[in-house]
Amino acid sequence: MKADMLLVLSFFPLLLLFLILRFYPIWNFRYRGCDAYYFLITSEVFRKSKRIPIVIPPYFLLEQQEQWYPPGFSVFLALFPEKWVKRNYWLVSNLLDSVIFALLFFWMGGMYGIGIGWLAGLAYASTPCLVLEYSALTSRPLGVLFAVGFLLASYLWVSGNELALVVAIIFGFLLWFTHKLSIQLIWFLVPFLALWYRDVKWLFPFLGSLGAAFILGRKYFFKMLRAHWEIVGFWGRNWQNLGAHQVRNSPVYGDGKAGVGYHRGSWLKSSITHTRRVFQYNPWVIIVALIIPDWNQLSDFSRFLFVWTLGSYLWAGLTLYLNNLKALGEGTKYIKYAIPSSMILAFSTLIEKDNFLALIMIVFCFLVQLFFYFFTVREIRSNEAQTGVVDADLEKIFEVIRGNNCKRIMCLPTHLATVIAYMTRKQVCWGTHTFGFHNVEDFFPVLRKPIAHFFNKYQLSHLLLDKKFAGIEELKVKPKHVLADIGSYLLCSLDLADEIKR
Repeated sequence: MKADMLLVLSFFPLLLLFLILRFYPIWNFRYRGCDAYYFLITSEVFRKSKRIPIVIPPYFLLEQQEQWYPPGFSVFLALFPEKWVKRNYWLVSNLLDSVIFALLFFWMGGMYGIGIGWLAGLAYASTPCLVLEYSALTSRPLGVLFAVGFLLASYLWVSGNELALVVAIIFGFLLWFTHKLSIQLIWFLVPFLALWYRDVKWLFPFLGSLGAAFILGRKYFFKMLRAHWEIVGFWGRNWQNLGAHQVRNSPVYGDGKAGVGYHRGSWLKSSITHTRRVFQYNPWVIIVALIIPDWNQLSDFSRFLFVWTLGSYLWAGLTLYLNNLKALGEGTKYIKYAIPSSMILAFSTLIEKDNFLALIMIVFCFLVQLFFYFFTVREIRSNEAQTGVVDADLEKIFEVIRGNNCKRIMCLPTHLATVIAYMTRKQVCWGTHTFGFHNVEDFFPVLRKPIAHFFNKYQLSHLLLDKKFAGIEELKVKPKHVLADIGSYLLCSLDLADEIKR
């Protein structure tokens, strides 16, 4: 009892360190994000209507009002008071991830002692990709939590625990309705586990969750699948412009000087970049590779963790390096699903090997991770990386928009659009949240048609431009009436006569 109490008490100072490591990078810029404001809108609507599908007001001109995006995270946010969510939404992502953090600490601390629990906890808290991905409100940590729960419950089911099948189906059902990227990994990982173990029982929880989604989701589940397929098709046509500059890579306005985005350069060059990213995101996988010679000495659970890690990395690699699969998301984002399994294996190795080489590898991985942690912190805290932060300048822009006849606004860069819709309740030239990706293809990820085309087609009234993103001269248009020129933000109507003639 004393040992258990000491473990619990030692958790709280570690939790404080977790919160410091996660919130220090974002503290001065915590009110930001683009997905954040979409989830604030949808949770606000669901809180009032209690209905799915969620139907939002016509804020986004390039998509339908009925939302076919998985609603789980919006429903989760709606469980909390609206005032609290508005004031503290920047807390949510890392608080959700602290559940994985706590599970990792108590598992490792309970098995191997408080010292190892602290090492594993600190390693997880300072993981660079998690610090970056969870720096704003997003559904990803809830998706990871459900995915981890699904995989662990599936393992227990295959190992003989009958009740675990029900738990796995529940987690799988929640996952279908919460996060697309997580489901894409599970699509691959479950058959991979079944083939590795030559046991079809691995398929039962997945098929059970799919059946539950079909039965309970009814027509809405098919709508979600249709929207998901449309997104995959969209990025199948546009993956080469993932992360491209909307203006400078545009065939209409581009000067050819900007980088081409996430898959930058030739196949060889982008592959080298992706390989570096994969290592940077999770250096602990090196230790996982080193345990292969000791395969016969591993426990059944350790072997499962190894296969889980291997399958996640294999899927990440396929979506990074094969052009036909690049539509399924940024492959590096799949790495985070293997971080808990990697760390358990890595720190278990330190204890079980109990030799100098294992200690050297742990120290090496810690130093590498800390280097990338501080690099990531510097990136997050740099002013240039914080375009679209709700700061004093943007607050003034909100007031100008609310006080003037700004009916329909084009925002460049596009991540300003959702915050403008939420803060001002004006219509914006944007979409990408539900079915309707075909409507944005001329607008995003690069401008394929002149600005005048969108102003005329959607009867837009004003342009909101962050001049750090692009200068007004790059758009080859002239302001007609400037409503605000505050900091880096320019809000104006446009004189499109010359643009239309051109």
